[in-house]
Amino acid sequence: MLYDFVGTESMTSVQLSRRLAGTGKTYGLGWFRGRDGQTHCGVDEEELTGSYRHGVDDSKQNQPWNTTWDVF
Repeated sequence: MLYDFVGTESMTSVQLSRRLAGTGKTYGLGWFRGRDGQTHCGVDEEELTGSYRHGVDDSKQNQPWNTTWDVF
C-alpha cells in the first residue's frame, strides 16, 4: 500500500484522487489509539464495509495490536 503513495507529495488533490482511483483499491482514513496510548491518524488499504459517520464514538474501535496473533 505504501508504494501507491510514492511520488504523490506534490500532486493536487484532483491528481491524487485520479491516481488512487486508477489502482482499483480502496483506502480508509481514521483515528486509532496506538500502542503508545496516543491517538494517531492513519490510512490503510481495506475493503470498506460502511460509510463515514460523523460524530460516532470510536472509543470501542478495533485494536488488533492488543490481540494475540494466534487468534487470527
